[in-house]
Amino acid sequence: MREKIVGINKDSKAIDYICDCLAEREIKYAKECDDNQVLFVIKEFDEDISSLISEVIVLYYKFNEISKLLMPDGSCSYPYCAYIGSILSIDAELERKQIINMIPNDNFINIDGIYNFCLTEIRESWQSLAILCEKLISQCKTEKDMYSLTSFMLGVENESESTVTVDKKGKITIKKNGEKIKLPRLFSDPEMDAIATILANSPTEIIILKKEEFSNEFMTLMHKIGV
Repeated sequence: MREKIVGINKDSKAIDYICDCLAEREIKYAKECDDNQVLFVIKEFDEDISSLISEVIVLYYKFNEISKLLMPDGSCSYPYCAYIGSILSIDAELERKQIINMIPNDNFINIDGIYNFCLTEIRESWQSLAILCEKLISQCKTEKDMYSLTSFMLGVENESESTVTVDKKGKITIKKNGEKIKLPRLFSDPEMDAIATILANSPTEIIILKKEEFSNEFMTLMHKIGV
């Protein structure tokens, strides 16, 4: 299998996520940089890499499209973070499959190029989703209204059952149906990253281990969304 290079903008928050995922999956690679990009030289490019590229786009690029409108100044509360996570859950599995099919069979794959030039319909759907979600959240008068809206968003097209287990042993770890999920760095707070990731995975059940290790604010939010 021939070597391929995967490039991404050098300012992307997803770079560390990609490095961690490649290391965890024991995929051999070399990391290089130029003036504009970080380049991952993949020794054996397979479906795991295509899956990782789709994960990065559905996590980070979708988050960026949503947050540009819903978090224009970058600030976010725990309940609002949960709402963002519920939005990320919508059509996520379908979008990952669509993106995998759009990845070109080239020796050089630029993630930003795929997003900007190959995923016009998906990008426009995320922009429309952000406009709708901003209108919906603007109608919430109380925190209870926000939680109700978040629960509604989680139920959109969610027909499968899944259990998300959250633990904290120094770092927060998350598993979905027993399979470890890598925690993306979307916010400046690891607990906010966890909240968004939990809800982005459309859980029907959330189990919190070592509850005493989490902040009161985190546990209060979990209780209010049904833990």
